[in-house]
Amino acid sequence: MSDKICPLQDELSEVKAQIYSGTTVHRHSDSTHHSSSLLCSVHAELADIQRRKCNVVVSDMPVNASADDDCSYFTKLCEENLSVKPIIAREHCRRLGKISGDKPRDKPRPFLIVLQNEQAAATLLSVAKDLCKSDDEYVKQNQPGSY
Repeated sequence: MSDKICPLQDELSEVKAQIYSGTTVHRHSDSTHHSSSLLCSVHAELADIQRRKCNVVVSDMPVNASADDDCSYFTKLCEENLSVKPIIAREHCRRLGKISGDKPRDKPRPFLIVLQNEQAAATLLSVAKDLCKSDDEYVKQNQPGSY
């Protein structure tokens, strides 16, 4: 059993060293290809995590004709009810989920807001609790109960 574990531990140590140093150790072509694809996967996952840190999902926001109208409505909502005016990447914003029907009582689909950077998203989330102090009854009634 230990004869099989030792080579695996060595290979694991080698892969860790490759990831931390950013270099590739050439043992044979299959190992190199596997290591580089693993490294690419790790980098892609880290980039995806970083990208998602710029996203904020808004629930119960009234539906407008287009995503651009939704972005304008959200910007106006922030200007009127919060102390921030976020810089939105409008081309990436969209409604999430499937359209459930045309019934007037259907709950609006969540709206994905993509901000320019992670700090803008963090700032927006930190002031979001101020929505409970809004003068607009719709905003006051449709904001989440806890933060």
